[in-house]
Amino acid sequence: MDRSKKNRNILGFEDENNGGNRFDRNGADSNKVNSEQLFIQQNDQTIEGMNQKANTLKRIVLDIESQVQESNNLLDRLETDLSGARALLSNTMSKLSDLSRSATNTHMLYLIIFVVFIFMLIWFLTTWTSKSNSV
Repeated sequence: MDRSKKNRNILGFEDENNGGNRFDRNGADSNKVNSEQLFIQQNDQTIEGMNQKANTLKRIVLDIESQVQESNNLLDRLETDLSGARALLSNTMSKLSDLSRSATNTHMLYLIIFVVFIFMLIWFLTTWTSKSNSV
C-alpha cells in the first residue's frame, strides 16, 4: 500500500481491506468517531475561550466595583465637608444679618468713607508707580 492510502486509512477515510470504500460500515464508524472527536475538540476550545472571556469580565467587574467604592467614599467625604461649610456659612450669614440690624447710620457712614479711602489709596499708588516707571 502506498503512503497516501496509508495516511487516508489512518485518518479514517479508507478501509485497508476494501481499498477505499468510504461507505463501508467500519469506515463510516471511523469517520463518525473522528468527526465526534473533532467536534469535542472544537467544543473544548470554545469552552476554553469562553472561560477566558468570563475571567476577563470578572476582573473588569471587580475593577469597576473598587472604583465605585472609592467614588462613594470620596462622595461621603465631600458631603461631610460641604455640610461643615454650609453650617459655617449659615452661621456667618446669621451674624451678618444681626450686624446689619444693629448697625447705626454712623457705622455705615464710617464704612463707606473707609472703602472710598482704600480705593483712592490704591488708585494713587498705581498711578504713582506707573509714572515713576515711565520716567
